[in-house]
Amino acid sequence: MERLDKRTQGLFIFIIDKDGLSRSSICILRIHWSIFLLLIAINSSHSTAAGIVSESLFGFAFPPVKTEAERFFTKTQMNELGVRRIRINENWAYREKLNGVFDWTSFDKRLSWAKGNNFQIMLTIPLTSPNRYCLEGTSYKLDKSYCIPDKIAFTRFLSALLHRIKSKEYPVVRIQFGNEWARHLANIDNFSHRYSKLFNQFYGLSKRYLPETKVVIGSLATGVSHLWPGCAGYMEEVEDRVEGITLSGESLSQYCNLPNIRQIRHEIDYVFDNTSFDLLDLHLYSSYSHWPSVVDAFRDRYKKPIIISEFGGPNIERSQYSDQYQASELGKYIISLNKSNILEAYYFSLIELKSATKPHKKSGLFRLNFLNKPIVKASFDVFKLSIL
Repeated sequence: MERLDKRTQGLFIFIIDKDGLSRSSICILRIHWSIFLLLIAINSSHSTAAGIVSESLFGFAFPPVKTEAERFFTKTQMNELGVRRIRINENWAYREKLNGVFDWTSFDKRLSWAKGNNFQIMLTIPLTSPNRYCLEGTSYKLDKSYCIPDKIAFTRFLSALLHRIKSKEYPVVRIQFGNEWARHLANIDNFSHRYSKLFNQFYGLSKRYLPETKVVIGSLATGVSHLWPGCAGYMEEVEDRVEGITLSGESLSQYCNLPNIRQIRHEIDYVFDNTSFDLLDLHLYSSYSHWPSVVDAFRDRYKKPIIISEFGGPNIERSQYSDQYQASELGKYIISLNKSNILEAYYFSLIELKSATKPHKKSGLFRLNFLNKPIVKASFDVFKLSIL
């Protein structure tokens, strides 16, 4: 036991002491031995990594908060895990059903709940404006309807939203416009220029109403997050998310020089070089061994602090799923994040979501049974112990 630090010794003794088992210790005892060894590695990485991630820097992306029952569930789990950060979505199309008339009922319920529980909010506003405000030729449907909105209508909505946050003193410490914005490049003409211009408007209004709140540029999806550093020479290999293969050497060079890939790289550079923002946001899934290099590449090129507004897994399209495998992989994610120079990281998701895309269907720390009741998974215990 002399080779373990005090925190790990305490964890080891706690696990093997079966006297007076509490609910927490029962949960811990069900963790497989291999996962326990992984937790020791995680514990060690907390004290040795240059970019240490502490428990206060973890949070959840889009946990269930729609109903009172969902908010109670989420509060209970966040309190048990000791995390205070929460990423919440705010859809303009739901808020303004009639021109200039805003219904803040559901918005207030969610944000006042967060305020009452001392949670810190990252508020994300996607490009989902009411259809009537979409500029001609910019609207298309993916999982939702997206478009570039009319500037006057956007200013009116955003001013009303920011004023409400300020007047209600909601704890919005991060605010973001656009989620995984690069996926719109292929669907909206001249998107990078339009998005940059619109975001600069968003930045100016946000700073006017909420000067202390950090403005986060729209997140980059995990495929793009790995593509750009590899093609820019920061990484020797990258994962081709479409084909599910690793590219390096000549295959990476050929990939990066494809016309569509070169265009994506150019558009990304344009947005980051011509847009005002405080924090740069990446999504990281799979390929966790590359995460520190990905973060370092973006920090070096754009000179901005990095947050990870989504991480999780495993991708069930690439691996055979089991609860045990997920728990083991989650521990490795935490180790990798401990080695990354980031400000904070949000896990997606607290509970398995029917609305999640197929790769993320099983990433929740809870699943719903046939009675629609949450059932805890082994990954919950790993998450809890790894951020001690």
